[in-house]
Amino acid sequence: MEKFLQKPISRLSKNKHIAVTELNSIKSLLITDFYSKNNYFNNKDKDKNNKYRINYQYNMHVWLSPKIACIIAQSICNNLIKIYPEKKEKLRLNFYEFKKNIKQNDILVNNILNSSRKKKYFVFHDAYSYFEKYYKLSPLGCFTINPEIQPGIKKIYQIQNQFIINKVQCIFLEPQFNSAVINNIIKKTKINIGILDPLGIGLPIYRDSYMKFLIRLSKQYVNCLN
Repeated sequence: MEKFLQKPISRLSKNKHIAVTELNSIKSLLITDFYSKNNYFNNKDKDKNNKYRINYQYNMHVWLSPKIACIIAQSICNNLIKIYPEKKEKLRLNFYEFKKNIKQNDILVNNILNSSRKKKYFVFHDAYSYFEKYYKLSPLGCFTINPEIQPGIKKIYQIQNQFIINKVQCIFLEPQFNSAVINNIIKKTKINIGILDPLGIGLPIYRDSYMKFLIRLSKQYVNCLN
């Protein structure tokens, strides 16, 4: 995904990096591009967005699934034990604590999202499929697969029709991307505007940061949908 990382990663020995999407336990959980698979984009938009996906087949925002996050954490733990066998017990304890916290956090996130599951909305770009599937949310679509590419006129017209037909309640933008086009589309509507942050911008790195990230994201959904 991040081309600038290819060179430094290539210098690492094989036991010091993990291709998480190649793990057998994760492969069956990967999601293909929902929106283009269901003919949501016109051909021109598909062509543009397919160039963006040239290096991978699946939606790569895998960290937004707590289930996949646990598998990744276990894989990291197992690899670290091979490198630092003398720290085996500490590493295993850290992993079990992480897994336990994920399960407890799951209850909190489900309670936060409970009132919003059937409410219709659009997201800015195709980043949230894992989170939406895991927590059973009801997205109608996204403006773009690649946030660097603005939607075409035909795509905008299709989305505007969806606003009316499905009584869309919210459109989610993102703090790191220019969303002037979307602001123009909805300026004469009563649709709420929300902000979703799939990267956890500004969250300090602590043992429970991933849990706090999921809670913050769930509250961002609810603040707009409710």
